[in-house]
Amino acid sequence: PIPQPGGVGPFYKSAPVALSEVELSGSSVTGDVIEIPVNSSFGLPVAGVQILVEFDPTQFEPLDPTLTERSKALSVFSSYKDKYQIIGLLDLQAQNSIQSGTGSIVILRFKPKVANYDLNRLKISEAILVDREANTLNTTIKPNSFSTPEARARWY
Repeated sequence: PIPQPGGVGPFYKSAPVALSEVELSGSSVTGDVIEIPVNSSFGLPVAGVQILVEFDPTQFEPLDPTLTERSKALSVFSSYKDKYQIIGLLDLQAQNSIQSGTGSIVILRFKPKVANYDLNRLKISEAILVDREANTLNTTIKPNSFSTPEARARWY
């Protein structure tokens, strides 16, 4: 039957707009591996994350990312092609999530290909965060705040 005006409403409820922020923050070098935390803040539990990282393949070789204390109950999936690495955080059993708050949700890992690499040649191009009902959070990607290679060279 064709729905009539005044009949049954939509089968879904409109989700409240939830806000989140994602940013690359700081870095550390362990051996020959650069580790960069992806920090995120949000006000409700997040059930899944997809992050698209753009990198300069002449300067960096992507490695598998690692989970953090906030995301340790999820699984991490990663692949890369050309100048992009895609990372997914998810619990395939749909039992766990990342609790609300602020902090690192995944650690990016890269192997530098050149001595004078520039961390500003790494950026988050896209970030999708979803809640337990698969509603997408309104996510802002904050710009990188890495020092330039010249500034980094002065500090060492």
